[in-house]
Amino acid sequence: MTLSIFQPVDFFIRIWRFSRRSVEDNIVKTVKELSLDEEIKMRENTFQFKIGVVYAVSLESVLSGHENWIYSVKWQPPVNSGSGWHQPMHLLSASMDKTMILWKPDKESGVWVEEVRVGEVGGNTLGFYGGMFSPDGLSIMAHGYQGAFHHWAFTKSKGTWEPQVTASGHFDVVCDVEWDKGGGQYLVSLSVDQTTRLHAPWKQSNGQADWYEIARPQVHGYDLQCLALINRYKFASGADEKVIRSFDAPKNFIENFCSICGISLEAELKKEEAQNRPAGASVPALGLSNKAVYSGTPPTEEHLLQNTLWPETQKLYGHGYEIFALACDTECKILASSCKASKLDFAGVIIWDTTTWNQICTLEGHNFDVTQMAFSHNGNYLLTVSRDRTLMLYRKRDENSQNGMYS
Repeated sequence: MTLSIFQPVDFFIRIWRFSRRSVEDNIVKTVKELSLDEEIKMRENTFQFKIGVVYAVSLESVLSGHENWIYSVKWQPPVNSGSGWHQPMHLLSASMDKTMILWKPDKESGVWVEEVRVGEVGGNTLGFYGGMFSPDGLSIMAHGYQGAFHHWAFTKSKGTWEPQVTASGHFDVVCDVEWDKGGGQYLVSLSVDQTTRLHAPWKQSNGQADWYEIARPQVHGYDLQCLALINRYKFASGADEKVIRSFDAPKNFIENFCSICGISLEAELKKEEAQNRPAGASVPALGLSNKAVYSGTPPTEEHLLQNTLWPETQKLYGHGYEIFALACDTECKILASSCKASKLDFAGVIIWDTTTWNQICTLEGHNFDVTQMAFSHNGNYLLTVSRDRTLMLYRKRDENSQNGMYS
């Protein structure tokens, strides 16, 4: 006897029983419904696999629990019990309703029931496109439309399935990366997958440090193109829109960052850039407070989606087309920005004051869009390169100059 599974587009899972028969004939199978005092007739369809071997196929069970398309059903892998290989009656289904369900026959009645359900509440994913067991059946993993992994493991001491840390990263072209300005202790990356991600080393008790994504500060509606870290807990980003956006790290990020990376929280909170931090970016699903601290481990994919956003604190308007490049000086006081430009009128570089967010001046000279910029270490020079095949070096003028800040 063997069991097979089939999932149609009606959100149900059907389990079929294959049984060997000695004669090729249609047999009417009688099954007693457990919840009713009546019998249901179920027909077995037979087919000949090869000469003299006949199998009968009958519907074993219909599993109902998902609320959207089911993209994957997997049996738990066979296990070796010492006397041979044994197939556990354990089934895993993954669905676009953002959940995975473990199914198992009830020990007394034999009816297939939902043993446990794992997944997301809220978030901005499109659901799960597949799931699978680990070889020992004690871990399960799903993957979503955006390529992220979702991992749960069975904790024997608690008897529960707990979410686990997984490898994560961008699923499209990365356009910009930058180290933090407080000693290079984390890296921020930005991609046309419309997310900004922060990566840092998780320092474990054995002294080993492995790099993980510990925050997703920005999830945007446009493809992101460039970023500039203004200080350790503030950055600006540009996308396929005319607006530059500034973000500040919330206080709970500093707590999580110190806990994960083994940094003294007390010392970090005394730094000037760590003062007056907002509590969080937004209220996640079900009104839960955005104050998660991950007990010294990186956050899971579910937490990254919901609890690690940075509040947007400023929008800067001034460019006529989509933002293309950003740069900040070493003193964290000046931000330079450029946009896509097919003619001279829009090719200027705008200089911003990061304290007041006022425009200081516009640097002219290029004929097309400036594709990259960099300040000198002392902040007195700005180097720009453009699609017009030229590079220009601007020098900071004296504070009392009447001809603008740079020339």
